[in-house]
Amino acid sequence: VQFIIILAVIGTLAFNTAGQVLATAGPVGLLVAIILIGAIGWCVREIVREMVQVFRVLNAIFKYISAWVDKDIV
Repeated sequence: VQFIIILAVIGTLAFNTAGQVLATAGPVGLLVAIILIGAIGWCVREIVREMVQVFRVLNAIFKYISAWVDKDIV
C-alpha cells in the first residue's frame, strides 16, 4: 500500500512539474531536469545503501533521519 501511495505522489508531481518545466525551459531543459533529478535520486539511494551496510541497526532509516537530518522528524 505504501508503494502505491509513493508512486501516485511521484507520478502526479512528475507529470504536473514536467508540463511547467517544458513550458519554461523547452524539451532540452526538461530532459536535463529529468536526468539531474534521476542522478540525485540514484546518489541518495547509493548513500543510504552504504550506510545500511556499514551501520547495521534496527529500524535503520529512522535512526539515520534522527541522527543526520533532524531529531524532530521522527
